[in-house]
Amino acid sequence: MRHLLPLFAIMLCIVPASHTAAREPQLIPVTVCGQIIPDHATGYLTDDLDCTGYAGTAPHLLTAGAAVNLGRKSKLDLRGFTLTGGVHGVLGDNVRCGRAGLPFLHDCSPGPHEVYRGTIVGTPESTGSGIGADRLIVHDVVVTGFSTGIWGYIQLTLSDSRVSGASFDGANGGRTKIYRSTITDNLIYGVSANNWVNARLWLVDSVVTGNGTDPVCDTNPLATCSDVLSRRFPILVDTTCNTSAIPGTGKEDLNWGVCALD
Repeated sequence: MRHLLPLFAIMLCIVPASHTAAREPQLIPVTVCGQIIPDHATGYLTDDLDCTGYAGTAPHLLTAGAAVNLGRKSKLDLRGFTLTGGVHGVLGDNVRCGRAGLPFLHDCSPGPHEVYRGTIVGTPESTGSGIGADRLIVHDVVVTGFSTGIWGYIQLTLSDSRVSGASFDGANGGRTKIYRSTITDNLIYGVSANNWVNARLWLVDSVVTGNGTDPVCDTNPLATCSDVLSRRFPILVDTTCNTSAIPGTGKEDLNWGVCALD
C-alpha cells in the first residue's frame, strides 16, 4: 500500500490532454448573415460583414433579421471589423428549443452574452436592436443606427464604447452599468434604465448629451425625452449629462436633479 500512495498522488496531478482541450473556447468564424454561434463558443468576424436588408430567419429562431445570433453564453469578437445589421445586429436569447411551429418555445440560449472590439452599424431597415439580449456585457464597440443601440433587458454592462444615431434610445437596460462611454445623438433617450422592476442605473466617467431631439419631444406633452431616463435614482460619477427624467411623469419638470439642465 505504501508503494501505491506515491503513484496515486502523481496520477491526481496529471490532467488528460483531451480534458484540457475540452476547456478551450471554440472559435467560430462568422462569414454569413443570420449565422448562429454555438453554445459556449466565441464567434469572430474575418472581415467586414454587410447584412443590409437581411430579414431572414430559421425555424428555431424567435425573431427574424438578426445578422448574428448567439447561443448559450456565447460571445462575438468583432476583431476591429464592421458588422452592418439587418433588422437587428446581434441578438442573444433568440435561439429556441422545441419543435418548429409552436407559439412558445423554451429559450435555449441564455446569457450572459459578450460582444466586443468593433463596429455595428444600422441602416434605415434596421428597426430593431444593434445588440440585444437579457444579460449583456459589451465593451470597446461603436454602435450607430437601429431603433435601440444596445438593449440588455435584465442586465447591461457597457464600457469603453460609443452609441449614437438610434431612432429611440441609445442604451436600454434593467440593472445598467456604463463606464467610460459616450452616448449621444439618440432621438428619444440616451440611456434608459426602465426595462425591469428592479432597474438601476450607474454612469461612471461617461458623457451622455445631445439626446432627446426628436420633434415629438416638443409636440407630445406626454413625452419624457432626455439624456437619462431611470426608474430609480441614478448614480452618476464623473459623468456629464444635460437632462434626466422619471418614467411616466410626462413633461412636468419631474427629474432626478443630477444633470446640468435639470
